[in-house]
Amino acid sequence: MPRLDEHGNRPGLIKDLCLPPKAWYVLRRENITTMSKLRAVAARLERFDGIGSKLAQAIRAELTRATPPESD
Repeated sequence: MPRLDEHGNRPGLIKDLCLPPKAWYVLRRENITTMSKLRAVAARLERFDGIGSKLAQAIRAELTRATPPESD
C-alpha cells in the first residue's frame, strides 16, 4: 500500500483530481505536481509521450471540474 501524507493523499499527486493511473504516471514523470503546473501545460498535454487526445481531454475536464470558479 502506498504511503499517504497527513491529508490522506499519495505524495506527489495533485490533490482533488481523479485521473487514471497512466495520467498520474506521465504527470509525475514530467514533474507536474501542482495544479498551477498542470494549468500551465494543459493546452499542450498531447505533446507528452503517453498522453493521447482522449486522455488529454479527460485531464482537462478533470482540471476544470476541480478548479473553483474565479470570483469577479
